[in-house]
Amino acid sequence: MKSPIKYSVYLVAIFLLTWSCQEKNEGNPQRIDREIDNVVALLADELLVVDVQGGDENSSFGFRTLEDGSYLTENNADKGTHEKQVGKSKLVTCLQDLDLSQEQLADSRNLILGMVKCRMDAFELLKEELFDIILAMENQRLSLLEKLLKQEINRDEFKAGLKDVRERFKNEIEDIREKHLEMIKPCLRELVVELREIIGEEKWEDLYACIKS
Repeated sequence: MKSPIKYSVYLVAIFLLTWSCQEKNEGNPQRIDREIDNVVALLADELLVVDVQGGDENSSFGFRTLEDGSYLTENNADKGTHEKQVGKSKLVTCLQDLDLSQEQLADSRNLILGMVKCRMDAFELLKEELFDIILAMENQRLSLLEKLLKQEINRDEFKAGLKDVRERFKNEIEDIREKHLEMIKPCLRELVVELREIIGEEKWEDLYACIKS
């Protein structure tokens, strides 16, 4: 008769083996959902990156998207800017390394255009809230600049004041960004789910491994 300890180890081994097989099973909805959610989270984080620029003695506060380097204003947040941002995402880079058929390539390109639309819609809402914050920051910069010109404060105090303005609004900007990250995820998730169906399970595994690397 097997000892209780050996029997327990035997049961644990069977459980782990069964769990591992389930994880690799294509029909495991928990694994699939987890992978899709991870890809969506990464993609959203790449597409909604905001950096506050300017804010010194000679330039006003503004913000731009980090990847393309262009200031985001009412006039230049066009489709081309969004296409560049999506095109530089790791998802697109990893897709280019897969040996896809012509039909898969065509369908994938259509999904990428859908992601561009997701980002454009997200920024329409994001920029409205960010412009209000940038305006508030700029008003404080102008107030500090006026004091500097009137010699009520010196240049070091002016710079310290601008640094304080950035710090006070940093968390508020990040909170708004986080809120819009969650808002863009449902739009992106639909497209990632469809992408997985287009490229198939085997290529999805390659794509996922590339994205996670």
